[in-house]
Amino acid sequence: MSVPSILTDMNAFFKDESFVGICNTITLPKVAYKTSDFTLAGVAGDIERSLHKLEKLEAEVTVSDYNAKVIDLLGQPESKQEEFRIRGSLDVNGEIKAIMVKLKGLWKSMEFNEFKPESEATLKFAIVADVYEFEMDNNQLIYIDKKNYEVKINGVDRTKAIREALGI
Repeated sequence: MSVPSILTDMNAFFKDESFVGICNTITLPKVAYKTSDFTLAGVAGDIERSLHKLEKLEAEVTVSDYNAKVIDLLGQPESKQEEFRIRGSLDVNGEIKAIMVKLKGLWKSMEFNEFKPESEATLKFAIVADVYEFEMDNNQLIYIDKKNYEVKINGVDRTKAIREALGI
């Protein structure tokens, strides 16, 4: 009998500094392809077709600290050069597997939590990723580099033919 996999723990790293105990919540980007609807004669309904491009990749990161290094990234084009890494341990039927997530992109927005006594001082950031990588046990499950037109899912390069057609 299989049981659900559980993320047993995680740690985030920014500028090679550990955010253990400070970065406790991360929502990874939704990976979705842009599509176009077509209404065709002789077909019982609209048909959706992939445009072979991705929608915006946006992650949310909550930091339990008013950290000047992170606040400084807000809206700065240079923030796209900084790699934000998340390492985790995933329990899959009693076997621990290593998770590695890497994000590079614009730190687009910042939101303070509600100010009230005895509450955690948190900042929520939205990162719009240009580069997104997800690995499990050193196996690359997702690799997206938008600017270089690379999308690899389970090691399969889904944009190679398009790059070749475009001469890039």
